[in-house]
Amino acid sequence: LDGKAISDSSKVLVSLAARVENQNMGWNANRTSVGNQWGTGPTVAEIVKATLTVPGTGWKAQALVGRGSPVAEISGRPEGSGTAFRLGDKNPSLWFLITR
Repeated sequence: LDGKAISDSSKVLVSLAARVENQNMGWNANRTSVGNQWGTGPTVAEIVKATLTVPGTGWKAQALVGRGSPVAEISGRPEGSGTAFRLGDKNPSLWFLITR
């Protein structure tokens, strides 16, 4: 979010999602196109569970709602020369703010 490499950054937005689509999308047989059959909202997305390790210390993480507001703090732990966060487990979200 600040235009710097992660090792130099103080603010990183992470987005994790799999199998994202609108409800009732009209996929073709090969599931390669919906043509103009985009379906309707709300969009459905599969939550991804992952461990993210960022370089350095002093980081904190927050799960965010769609408007960007934080809803939960996520604890980090030292991992080598970085900080590791388990994302998507206790506080499922598609967006995470990592700051220091």
